Amino acid sequence: MLDAMIRARSIAVIGASQTKNAAGGDKLGTVALNYLLAHRYPGKVYPVNPKEAEIRGMPCFASVADVPDEIDLALIAVPAKASVAVMKDCAAKGVKTAVVLASGFGEAGEPELEADLIAAAKEGGVRFCGPNTNGLISIANDMVCCTSMVCAMDDFKKGDIAFLTQSGAVGGSMLGTGTEEQGGFSHWVSVGNEADLQVADYMDYLVDDPQTRVLALFIEGIRDPDKFTAALAKAAKAGKPVVVYKIGLSEVSAAAAASHTGAMVGSDAVFDAVCRKYGVVRVDDASDLLPTAITFSRLLNKLPQGT
Repeated sequence: MLDAMIRARSIAVIGASQTKNAAGGDKLGTVALNYLLAHRYPGKVYPVNPKEAEIRGMPCFASVADVPDEIDLALIAVPAKASVAVMKDCAAKGVKTAVVLASGFGEAGEPELEADLIAAAKEGGVRFCGPNTNGLISIANDMVCCTSMVCAMDDFKKGDIAFLTQSGAVGGSMLGTGTEEQGGFSHWVSVGNEADLQVADYMDYLVDDPQTRVLALFIEGIRDPDKFTAALAKAAKAGKPVVVYKIGLSEVSAAAAASHTGAMVGSDAVFDAVCRKYGVVRVDDASDLLPTAITFSRLLNKLPQGT
């Protein structure tokens, strides 16, 4: 299932536009499309916007239903209140996966809107990242489906570290710093509100991914502890190190986590015990997360194959 998202062969960018926003800047969909093309995505790209006939020299389709191809991944870059209708269109089309970029759902006091989005996706079996996400980057597959400013970098260094973050802004900044420090990455995912796919779902997939040998996690809270611990156990069995930074539990940090993702922050002591049980390396400072993961990557790549 996640192959269609992480290794998408065809992507619809819904909300791409040639017009500017009220502030005179590029709209969210345009930013996403520009980064996708700038990083030389090798698959098929379909801009979708009923008000445009052509964007960047490509035909623009009025609806995802009009795209003459199967769609592995839909980048939904429209306002929150329009996202549910777009998700329904994706479900009807048979789109396999989606990234819902907009904020304004559960994290903003709109749980009903998020519930409607989930229901629309389930109707057609669409698995999705977000909402309230900066998107994802599959560096290993030259696929940048992301609106973070870090994507303005010319290129990311390919490697074997997969980085999952519950804070898109912080995670994007850290990815940029990690790249400057010569860290090599396979994939980067800003998980957003985790209304559908959770950190543990990506972990489960990435443990089986031959392009990934180390997992780095920036965690604010865990929605499904059983699923998360199962993913940690799977990583331990596969011999893939997991390095994690989890925010502290002060009132300020807990409130910040809730506003970012709507996640339940949970007990820090319990989380510590889980880390010890499954051999997870927990760092105390966010600035140590990627340097530690990079160190593991370099050590693993010095070992003889099969070790």
